[in-house]
Amino acid sequence: MNYQRTNNKSIDEAFLEFHKANPDVYVLFISYTKNWLRAINKDNPEELQKLERCLDPTKKSKEIFNTKKRISSKHVIGRIRWFHEVEQQIGDYKINDAFTSRYSRKFINDYPGLKNVFEFRELRSG
Repeated sequence: MNYQRTNNKSIDEAFLEFHKANPDVYVLFISYTKNWLRAINKDNPEELQKLERCLDPTKKSKEIFNTKKRISSKHVIGRIRWFHEVEQQIGDYKINDAFTSRYSRKFINDYPGLKNVFEFRELRSG
């Protein structure tokens, strides 16, 4: 199924529209991704220090954080849905699954030292 044919806009256009209307989703995406990375590296102090340097946007670190375990952007989005629907009881919170890869790519653009924490596939549509 072609997203643009079904929705009369590209995934990128729809994502930018959604992101502009719901900036809190990306704030939560950043927070939950950072927390997940800290949790899976808590027993390795050296890696945790390197991670913290890569997470600090003021440091402009050129380091690349190599994690042994990648994280799932789909799980991060699922956690955001849980937060809105269960913890905050806001109701049925709609985040299109097609936006998952856009959020992880935005995160990597903002935190380039963490480019290895998500696995990426080639985008098929824009």
